[in-house]
Amino acid sequence: MDLCTNELLRSLAKLNKAILRVATKDAEQHGLTVMQMFALNAIKFHPNMRLNELAESIRLTNSTVSGIVDRLVHHGLVNRIPSVNDRRAIVLCLTDKGEHKLDELMNGNSLLKKKMDAIEKAYGAELKNMLKLHEDMLKILTSEEE
Repeated sequence: MDLCTNELLRSLAKLNKAILRVATKDAEQHGLTVMQMFALNAIKFHPNMRLNELAESIRLTNSTVSGIVDRLVHHGLVNRIPSVNDRRAIVLCLTDKGEHKLDELMNGNSLLKKKMDAIEKAYGAELKNMLKLHEDMLKILTSEEE
């Protein structure tokens, strides 16, 4: 690896760590783990998703996500309901309590939201290009070895 590649890897690792640190503070203030917060957010934007789709969305294994969902169901934040398209399948949706909890998280004094709003304000025009670049990099990094 050359110096530029090494710096890119270090920068991405530092960015990931900073995001998780801020998100963890927000989640803990509301009695959640950061992964529970990410799961609630994913379900809100993609209601009626299956467990495996949630796992893919938040980049965790099905068994890990199953435990996260179990705890969210136990706390009354998520419901497991039969799919209308496939009676054998179970889909996930937020309860009213889950919607309220997520609204508190994202619209209250969320440090992550404030920081992400500041980033969007400063770099809004560049964010779409950066997201495309990240998607392309992720495809390369997760593709099967040739």
